[in-house]
Amino acid sequence: MSKQIDARKIWLVAAERTNPNIPASLTGANAYKTRGIDYKAYDGDKKEKQYDGDSGQDVPVKIENAFNSFNFKIDLAPSGTAGEVPFADLFLRVCGMVASIDEAAGTVTYAPATTPDQIAMLDACVSHLADDDVDYVIKSERMRGQLGITIKAGEDPEADVQLQGDYIRPVTAAHAAPVFGLQDTQMAIPANAQNTPIFKINNKGICVEDFSIKNLSGYTPSRRNMPGGCKYTAMKKGIVEADITFMEPDWANEFNPYELAETDDGVKRVPFILQHGTVAGKKFSIECPEVQFIQPEKAEIDGDVGRKATIRFLKPLALMWLC
Repeated sequence: MSKQIDARKIWLVAAERTNPNIPASLTGANAYKTRGIDYKAYDGDKKEKQYDGDSGQDVPVKIENAFNSFNFKIDLAPSGTAGEVPFADLFLRVCGMVASIDEAAGTVTYAPATTPDQIAMLDACVSHLADDDVDYVIKSERMRGQLGITIKAGEDPEADVQLQGDYIRPVTAAHAAPVFGLQDTQMAIPANAQNTPIFKINNKGICVEDFSIKNLSGYTPSRRNMPGGCKYTAMKKGIVEADITFMEPDWANEFNPYELAETDDGVKRVPFILQHGTVAGKKFSIECPEVQFIQPEKAEIDGDVGRKATIRFLKPLALMWLC
């Protein structure tokens, strides 16, 4: 008999896997407040083989290099306590970032890993709750992935997380209620003039409608399943870029976006900084000493003229939680 399961009764539980060969315990591990969670179980490469003499119809499909993937969004909410990592800490670290805590200054700084060996792993499960108090559990181990950040006017900053890990056959289990901890009290704050006071390119302030970094660390995951027992999620370093939409600046007295984008006399390498939040324990910044401003175009923002462009981060950026 079919089960009727409310699609809203779904949650993610995750824990860091500190030893590649020893699974992390998910019993009592943190559940995370996600939005738009989606997953694929038994994803992989579809292979077909047609042999000589076949009719052309009897061609079965084999799935090779099977894996699970989890995709979801989370708020960029603070811990609220000096020197403590934000709720997104685990996902930042499995998506190519390395944390550095300065207890004296009360800061936590994330920078891209210099080698893939520095990147953490996690074990996780997505659970559906059926009406008969049974969980339908999709679990994966040794997950890594990529994480993007979006800051949009009037909305809470959020992270877009995409993870890949080992395939484990989904099962049912007795219901275990998720525990969200302080996530119910430490909430993100919306991006606006009061909460996001600093947004500068080349030391010039701009009024931003939308800003999104596609892949914060530049590392992208790919699955490996090779003879010799080599089965894991590899991480490959690439380019970090952001899309930005902003109100038209004063070309004469602030800056001309087209002058900044010109490369006829060489690439202009300029600093970038944004700061979100003004209260200790509830603010973060993203900084990079050298970015390139690429091909601005006309945009419309609520009937007004604006510009949109791509920003390429030419040096490693730093995400700093200022506690």
